This record gives sequence, structure tokens and C-alpha cells, in this order.
Amino acid sequence: MRILSRCIMIFFVVMLLYVVQRVNVIRLGYEIEDLKKEKKHLDQIHNSLLIERATLTSTERIERIATSYLHMKRPDDTQIVLVKKRDDRNRTSPFAKAEAGEYETPYTFKVVKY
Repeated sequence: MRILSRCIMIFFVVMLLYVVQRVNVIRLGYEIEDLKKEKKHLDQIHNSLLIERATLTSTERIERIATSYLHMKRPDDTQIVLVKKRDDRNRTSPFAKAEAGEYETPYTFKVVKY
């Protein structure tokens, strides 16, 4: 009788452990599905934000805002000044031409007006 009761008790303990493990597996399965749904939602938000960034940084939009709201206009050719970093190792600049007006400055850049 003692052996039978011990066998029954061991059987119930093993079954209880099996049920607990199955419940954990099912719970983790639900968590995985919820996380997959959340990832899909976050991917959609990410894609919409990429599209919004591309829209907001488009050159056409920036130019439209600059001209209509800020009343800016494109500079004339005489108003453009090219600024390049000064190279102390090589005094002759590869981008400057002989007929271009060069202005030496005490700073680390050179103003070249073409």
C-alpha cells in the first residue's frame, strides 16, 4: 500500500510539473505573438517617419519655404563667395585660378571670389 501511494504521489508530481511547463510554453507563445505584433507596428511607424523625414528635407520644400515665407531669393553670380579650408602645406590652391580674386585672411580658410 505504501508503494502504491508513493507511485501515485510521484505520478501526480510529474504530471503537475508537466502542466506547469506546458502553461509556461503557452504563455511564452502568447508573449512572442504580442511582440511580433508590436514589432510590425513599430516597423510601420519607422517607415512612416522615414517618409516624413524625406518629405521635410526635400530641397523643393526648403526652397519653397525660403522663397515664400522667408522672402529669400537666389544670389546673383556676383554675390557668391566660395570658402575653402586653407592648406598650409601647399600655398598654391588647386581650385583657385589666376584670374580669380583671392583674399588672404589670418584664419584657417581662404575666401575665393570667382
